[in-house]
Amino acid sequence: ERYHANHPKQPQGGWQNLARAAYAVEHALFKTSPIKHVHAIRAPVLYMGANKDSLCPMEAIKRAVALTPNAELYAADCDHFELFTPKHMPGLQQRQLQFLLQHVGAKAAGRGVQQE
Repeated sequence: ERYHANHPKQPQGGWQNLARAAYAVEHALFKTSPIKHVHAIRAPVLYMGANKDSLCPMEAIKRAVALTPNAELYAADCDHFELFTPKHMPGLQQRQLQFLLQHVGAKAAGRGVQQE
């Protein structure tokens, strides 16, 4: 009863919200999806994923890689949450470091950043 005291069943002016709740999600996922813009990325991109990932399937990552002009892919043989465990973290970090040294390492070295 307290709820309806502040929110009448018939809103003032007869206005009714008839929009589907899923509209915002549909709009966010399909109208403004980042995949529609990856072709415009000019900087090097390292996509990282897990082959057994059900939350972000590898096929979606491979599609982004194919559409991104200067992209590389690191794929670990695990699921979404295993990617950041001690078993897979060293490989993940090593690949990130290689990528960074390859693409910004020489510039960083010129500014006094040590490289091994």
